[in-house]
Amino acid sequence: MISIAIDGTSGAGKSTVADILAEKLGIMHLNSGALYRACGLYMLEHNIDPHDGDRVCKVLPKCKISVKFEDGKQRTILCGIDVTDKLYSSVMSDYSSIVSQYERVREYIKHVQQDIAKDHSIIIEGRDITSVVLPNADFKFFLTTSVEIRASRRLKDLVKAGEKVTYDEVLAELKERDYRDTTRAINPLIIVPDAIVIDTSKLDQYEVADYMIKVIKDRRG
Repeated sequence: MISIAIDGTSGAGKSTVADILAEKLGIMHLNSGALYRACGLYMLEHNIDPHDGDRVCKVLPKCKISVKFEDGKQRTILCGIDVTDKLYSSVMSDYSSIVSQYERVREYIKHVQQDIAKDHSIIIEGRDITSVVLPNADFKFFLTTSVEIRASRRLKDLVKAGEKVTYDEVLAELKERDYRDTTRAINPLIIVPDAIVIDTSKLDQYEVADYMIKVIKDRRG
């Protein structure tokens, strides 16, 4: 059994790196962001303003989120329906960022993740994994790079997905998400003392994953 926790800023490449790492190590990758996005999707589909924290928390018991893994890939299930392909628009990025500020939402998602991690070797990535979800993980990493580089990467992904959005819009969204993530009262994004910080500015995802594997192998002997 091995547990790997990865935190980092939005757009730093956590999900892609974790996918590569999971494939190379032959273990599961749990994307915590997809769980928050599913929660945001529930609010969107039920016409609930994500800024209305009281109402979001009131309906949370009806928001049943789980995951299944097919060929090593996570599929996110919302109220019994696979919603994986609905989760990665800019709208869902905004909704997930807003609802993730609420303590009850974070507690619910934390327990979903911890339940999955109990019986499996796993990689979990997000924004409070090293500090809250898996504080005793065998390995902890923090990925970061400049907001300008992250905006360029994010723009390419959105354009590829068919969205009409500008660089300035993406940059503004990421700056707002960074502010929410680092200043929220509940479990803000932090770098824990025992995390290995990796600047991904000049590295592609495979280089980052290879570096992580080297660290893991060196420490495990």
